[in-house]
This record gives sequence, C-alpha cells and structure tokens, in this order.
Amino acid sequence: MLRANLPSTIPSSQLGYYAGIVESTFSLVTFFTIFWWARLSDRIGRKPVLLFGLFGSFLSVNAFGFAKTFPQMVVARSIAGLMNGNIVILKSVLAEVTDDTNQAR
Repeated sequence: MLRANLPSTIPSSQLGYYAGIVESTFSLVTFFTIFWWARLSDRIGRKPVLLFGLFGSFLSVNAFGFAKTFPQMVVARSIAGLMNGNIVILKSVLAEVTDDTNQAR
C-alpha cells in the first residue's frame, strides 16, 4: 500500500525509510498524549475514555485504509497515536480489579 501511494521517483530502497516515518509517528504522538489520557481517565472515569479511544482508533484505521497520499497516511497514524490512551488505562483497570489472590507471587 505504501509503495502505491509514494511518488514514482522514490526508489524502492527508501521504502523502509518512509514506512518507518509512518509507524514512528504513531509512537511519537502516543508518547506526548498518554499522560493526558491517564489524567483524564482519573477525572471522568475509565469507561468513557476507553470508549472514546476505541472510537478514535476506529476512525484512524479507516482513515489510514482510505489514505491516497503519504501525508494522509502520516496524519491518520498521528490520529491513531492521539487516540491511543487505551494501553495505560487498561493497565490501570487491571491493577484495580486484581486482588492478592490473582497477583503473581
């Protein structure tokens, strides 16, 4: 998919570079927004934030699937990173519902 949306002047040897940009955008945006999601979930609750994050992930995956240009792919992965507060929230939910009988020894 990436090769079809890049300009034909870009050699195949640089395809990994551009794929790395697309995927590292997700991690970079997640790094800057994950603490905000954690604070928001403490304030308004876990469930609304999880549902909003799932809806945002749904939108970003569809946007990435319909992307026709490289910048659109980068924006779609940025949106995915922006909406990716679910990882830290799920870990805190698991820590809250786990008691001493379920924890590792």
